[in-house]
Amino acid sequence: MPAATYLRGRNLIVAGTAALLAAACSGSGHSALPPATTRPGPTTTSTVPGVQTSGKRTVISPTGLHVRAQADKAAQVLATAAQGTVLTVLSYSGASGGWYQVKGATVTGWITSDPTLSASGEFRPYSSADFNALLPATWTSTPVPPASVSFAPPSGGDNVTAITAPNVTSLPNVPAGYGQTSSQQVVICGVTSRLLSFSRVGGAPATTVPSSTTVPTGALQAYMVEVKLRLEAQHALGFYANLSDVGDSLQTFEALVYSVSFPFPVCSGG
Repeated sequence: MPAATYLRGRNLIVAGTAALLAAACSGSGHSALPPATTRPGPTTTSTVPGVQTSGKRTVISPTGLHVRAQADKAAQVLATAAQGTVLTVLSYSGASGGWYQVKGATVTGWITSDPTLSASGEFRPYSSADFNALLPATWTSTPVPPASVSFAPPSGGDNVTAITAPNVTSLPNVPAGYGQTSSQQVVICGVTSRLLSFSRVGGAPATTVPSSTTVPTGALQAYMVEVKLRLEAQHALGFYANLSDVGDSLQTFEALVYSVSFPFPVCSGG
C-alpha cells in the first residue's frame, strides 16, 4: 500500500482508559489475578540516593506487572497491575536487583524496580491508529501531518516526535549538528531495535527546518535520542526525543517508548 494512502486521514485521539493499551498486547499470556488478603512479611528496606522511596509510580509494561508478597521474583504473586495502574511507593529495597514496596487500591506488595516495567510519576494513555503509549499526565499531544505526532510538557523545550513510514529507511534522521554518543539494544513490544543517543556539537544552528530527512523538532536542545521500529514489511515507526538533559528527561522518553504497543502481530502475539 503506498505510504500516502496508508497515512491519509489518520486522526490521533487520546484514549479514555488504560484498558485500550492493555488490549494491544492481549496475547502476552499475563492476566490480572484477584486481589489477595495476604500482606508482605518484613523485608529490609533502605534509602538510596537517586532511588524513589515515596510518591506515585505507574506501570508502563503493556503486559502488566506482578505485585509480589516479598522483594523476590520467587515470592507469591498477590496481583497483577495492568498497564497504566498508578501505585503509591512506600519504600525501596536493594535486595535481588532492587524492589519497590507499593500500595494499590486493594493490595500492598513489592514490584521489581526494572525501569522497563514501571516509571516514576503519573502517566495517562494515548492512542492512535498506529500505536498506543503512556504519556506523563501533564504532557499534551499535537498532530503533525501527514504522518507524525508531537508530545511535549507544559513548560515546552523538550519534546518527543513519533513518525510513521512505509519502512525503516524512510524514517528521518536526527538533524545535522549532532554526534552519536551511545547505542543500546531495546525490545519494544516484541520488536528489537537500538536506542541511539546524540549530543549537540559546536556550531549547530539554534533551529532546524523540517524536511523529509530531518525530524521536525523546532528549537534544538542539547541532546537527541531515536528509536526506529520495523513493524511489518511496509510499516515502520520512529520515536525521536529532543532533550535538554540525559537525566530525568531521558528517563521520561524511555518510559514512553517502553510503554508503546501497536496493532501488529509482532506485538499482539497474533
